[in-house]
Amino acid sequence: MSTETGPGTDTGARRRILVVDAPGGPHPSLYLPSLLRHFAVDALWLDVEAPAARARRIEALAAVTAQAGRLSSVTGPEQVPAALAEILGAGGVDGVVAFSERVVHMAQRAAYAAGLAANPPTALTALQDKSVQRAMLRAAGLPVPAVLELREEADVAAAMASARFPAVLKPAVGMGSLATFRVAHAARLPGLWERARALAHADKRVGHLRPALLLEEELLGDPAFAHDALGDYLSVEALVVEGELHVLAVSDKLPLSPPFRENGHILPALRPAAEYEPAVEHVRQAHAALGIRFGATHTEVKLTAHGPRVIEVNGRVGGSVPEQLLLTAGYDLPLNLARVSAGLPPQTGPVHRRWSAYLTAQPPGGRHRVLDGPSAEQLAAIPGVATVHQVVRPGESVDSADGTASNLLRVVTAADSPEELFALAAHFADPATFVLQPLEPTREETPVSPSPSRIRVFIGEPSSIDPCNGFEHDGALLLRFLADPLVDYDPATGRPHPAAAQSWTVSADGRAIDFTLRPGVLFHHGREVTAADYVYSLSRVARPATGSKLAYHLACVEGYEDVRSHRSQVLSGVVALDERTLRVTLVRPFHEVASVFGHRVTAAVPEELAEKDPELFRTHPVSTGPYRILEPWVPGRGLTLERFAGYHGADEAFPDGGAGHLDLLEFRIYDELEEAYRHWHEGRLDVVKVPPARIPQALALGERFRRTPCALMQYIGFPTDVAPFDDPHVRRAVALAVDRQAVIDAEFSGTRPLAQRIVPPMLAGAGPADLTGVRYDPAAARALLEARGIRPVTTAFAYNAGLGHDRWVRTVVDQLNENLGWHIEPRPMQWTEFLRWLGGADTLFRMTWAIDYPSVDNFLYPLFHSASIGEDNFTRYRSAQVDELIQTARATADEEERRALYQEAESVVCRELPLLPLWFGVQYHLVHLEDFDVDGPVVDMFGEPVLRSFRPKRPAARRCA
Repeated sequence: MSTETGPGTDTGARRRILVVDAPGGPHPSLYLPSLLRHFAVDALWLDVEAPAARARRIEALAAVTAQAGRLSSVTGPEQVPAALAEILGAGGVDGVVAFSERVVHMAQRAAYAAGLAANPPTALTALQDKSVQRAMLRAAGLPVPAVLELREEADVAAAMASARFPAVLKPAVGMGSLATFRVAHAARLPGLWERARALAHADKRVGHLRPALLLEEELLGDPAFAHDALGDYLSVEALVVEGELHVLAVSDKLPLSPPFRENGHILPALRPAAEYEPAVEHVRQAHAALGIRFGATHTEVKLTAHGPRVIEVNGRVGGSVPEQLLLTAGYDLPLNLARVSAGLPPQTGPVHRRWSAYLTAQPPGGRHRVLDGPSAEQLAAIPGVATVHQVVRPGESVDSADGTASNLLRVVTAADSPEELFALAAHFADPATFVLQPLEPTREETPVSPSPSRIRVFIGEPSSIDPCNGFEHDGALLLRFLADPLVDYDPATGRPHPAAAQSWTVSADGRAIDFTLRPGVLFHHGREVTAADYVYSLSRVARPATGSKLAYHLACVEGYEDVRSHRSQVLSGVVALDERTLRVTLVRPFHEVASVFGHRVTAAVPEELAEKDPELFRTHPVSTGPYRILEPWVPGRGLTLERFAGYHGADEAFPDGGAGHLDLLEFRIYDELEEAYRHWHEGRLDVVKVPPARIPQALALGERFRRTPCALMQYIGFPTDVAPFDDPHVRRAVALAVDRQAVIDAEFSGTRPLAQRIVPPMLAGAGPADLTGVRYDPAAARALLEARGIRPVTTAFAYNAGLGHDRWVRTVVDQLNENLGWHIEPRPMQWTEFLRWLGGADTLFRMTWAIDYPSVDNFLYPLFHSASIGEDNFTRYRSAQVDELIQTARATADEEERRALYQEAESVVCRELPLLPLWFGVQYHLVHLEDFDVDGPVVDMFGEPVLRSFRPKRPAARRCA
């Protein structure tokens, strides 16, 4: 330890404080002038900075010796305790104050040992070691996330088996988000643990402590607390005096950059007091539980649906908070912390008159070199910028794993209105602020297990992920990657191509189809697929015990009725002619039957696994797709698929064979589309659907907003066997009372095409555009009802809530009530409940039909054929004429004649209106295309992202903020 003493020794009767200074807290140029006016000051500083920063700190600390103070230095954190003991042992110090997390705990321990105002050792241990902190909070009855301590490889192995993922991995003792990673699934943990441990142990700030790694449950915020550009968490800045918490400010946080990198905060808080007061009370309870008695604290709180949850309590001043309190309220936090440390009461708390934001710019994940960016002088010249704390200069490199040390810039701003601050935040978020070049990691920097490429995709809760029963949208989406059918479709055109089959031939009479299987197609557990596997798999679908809601797709196969009626266990019409040849014989001609075998329900599954443990197979199915399940599916927790190395890679629907380019597909389940939409903007999702009310906002996002016409129809269904909806005239009256175009204009910004027939244009071809003849005409609707003697009806309108339907359903209900004088109440349901209800629908309802395979038959047969009642014919519509027309069309070999018959069947349906078509499909997605290259269409004709064609962005210089 080196020591200097300034000239003169007369400090009067002022109390003497020892300042322990280190990088990471407010600069001494900010706090020393005030302290020197009120106290005699000695200083001990940690001399670890680069030459330029070191020179600036020495210049500021020279003020200590200029006023007769003693200035000492050490060159490593491990030297600080001994230096403190020596200084305090000499006596004459009334208080010890420190601001930086590097030294604050050592300073407080030394002060406590010397009998000065400080926290006891138990509190200091909890403030420094987050595993101890979690244990103390839990012991006090406060809710905390589950946490595991990982010191050895055996701990990692145990955590892989017992922890719930996704989780957060971070050092028990860390600074500025150092070595903090989101662990999406168990397989990622070993590599990330090695990487995080290496980073933490090598860090100059905490490496000497050899901290353990903590694996914590990921806290999910409540979207109700995310306002505009604010995140779902906040921080509470406080002084603690003899155990009493003095709140100085509540800071609102900007949304995080992935995984957990802070973009800044605003104080005082902008959100209503009613939202942050429970968090402040929670912080008080946490302080009491940890036994905090003295000092400044910075507590981060997550606002969850179950109430506020402490992320962590830090026993230090929050980063830029001292400067911000001066700017907003003229409040001198370092001075008041010194007063408390010296046994004096703090001054009256701050009264905020302005707002201040601490803003950062984050690099993308990984290592990057800065090619171009602003200078500190250029940043300082921007109106509203008070101080530039850091800016990375061209030629320097950054690594996102270094936490806040990787910030491209850090500035403190001040303004008279929050709007001015948000304008500044937007300025620094401009992608043109910095030009970055990705760097390949060096050998020393390469993780033991390289991070796999991934994409994070929104879905709702699937009803099933077993190929035999993926009947609704979300299960069907997952099965696109888990199960390869014999036939697959071009994503852009819907044209059928060989997939697991190498070729096929339909007999001249349309009564049979022969498939030649592709050699080398493997199940996910490694066995090669044979024709016998299709005999088992298709028969399994048809068996009533399987419970498949998609079995009707095989009603055309010989033996189907025998299997359904328990007379047989095997479809007699499915025969393995040899190991690579499969013949399927039909009960009646169906010339488009090849399209049926593009449905994932027809994909092969291994009998030895499906029969051995049927319940396990439903949560961990094995099939033939380019991706396989990483861990068994748990409802509500999403699902991660990993690329299957044994995939044949010869699906001819994709130019590159359809093997996929991303290591992981992460499907994240949401009940509310609005929450998913917000998470996309926060960087927590890569692909999301756009809520209807957000379409105008999303239009401004350029190429990242995808508007894709697709073979889909939204409709209002009538229970055709329930009065008065058993009368086609009543159904037409309801149709005339709905202003569909007004709904499209108001809820979808006019972007969806009005449907005047059942079959979408991309499948209908050049036929007439209007087969329903329905126009908005409330007077005609009322006249129809009056002619039929129908009095005002009381009923409900059922729909699945939370996925963008609520507003337009409410509009339709209001139109019907006003135009018809009826009494209709919306009946929202959760998706799974709604699907069960549809089986016995007894009121109006909304539903969507999206094709299983690109064929007109796949619209008409499932929705209107009497054989589909109890399956997808939710209206329970029966028409012998429609049944006959569909069957005749199936048996017609000539394509034009077949199309005419289908159109005749559609015309009958449109006259009788068992359902009212509302609009044809347009799917709206937001996709982070700045992170991916896509070979071909981004979204296919089914309205789904073509994830097989996504690949990680090729390395290149990238602009980002």
